[in-house]
Amino acid sequence: MEKKYTVAPRTFVNTYDQLITTDTDIVTKDGKLLLRFRKGVLKHTAGVYDALTPLTKHTTTDRGVASGSAKNTLTGHKNPVSSNIMGFFDKWSVAQKAKFKRMGIKPPTKFRMTNFTRDHPEEWEKVLPLIREIDEQYKLLCPEHHAKQLEQAVQTAFHIQGTAFSTITVNLDFRTAVHTDNGDFPEGFGNLVVLENGEYTGAYTVFPEYGIAVDVRETDFLAMDVHTLHGNTEKVGDGHRMSLVSYLRNGLRLTD
Repeated sequence: MEKKYTVAPRTFVNTYDQLITTDTDIVTKDGKLLLRFRKGVLKHTAGVYDALTPLTKHTTTDRGVASGSAKNTLTGHKNPVSSNIMGFFDKWSVAQKAKFKRMGIKPPTKFRMTNFTRDHPEEWEKVLPLIREIDEQYKLLCPEHHAKQLEQAVQTAFHIQGTAFSTITVNLDFRTAVHTDNGDFPEGFGNLVVLENGEYTGAYTVFPEYGIAVDVRETDFLAMDVHTLHGNTEKVGDGHRMSLVSYLRNGLRLTD
């Protein structure tokens, strides 16, 4: 790719040169894989949106740069967003730590099963076929990245069985500011899929340094370099967009 942009973190984007809507692979000028996009390849999306409703009822102010809040904000305004996790995680939330402190005890373990996975086993079972299908697409389209990630994932009990993932981030109508992901396996790729409820346009996934946007809709699959700056355009319409990003938490690797 010849054209590049300098974009400051914590900004929102609506501009791009190319909108991708069909099967596409993009490699940068220096030979780095940026993304692989496939239309209509997922078969297990039905019912997942409803199954995740208990998870998306919660909001958080802990998404920092991605939510448009100032980096390392300790005081002042933090933007609340619907962004939650399922699977396993290597940290306790601020609210959970406060609860342990009130009880006068320390967290029982460093790593944990997420609340949704623990408290909603029937809904979790409804989501698993889609997660495994996402893993299949990841293996098919990015076999080298998947192999390295799977090798690490299977060494810990804190991973989603049959996949290279430990964690799924679920965002509802969350327009992310320009950011890069952190905390995930650095040699892996992000795996983005979308679930829909109602009609909307926009909410494209944009890589502003390259002027590229991708219109990811239900049943589509996007493997993307989440360590490259990315964000979302504005969603237009009353419909809802739920995005699932599947990855391996780096802090969970090589644990028993």
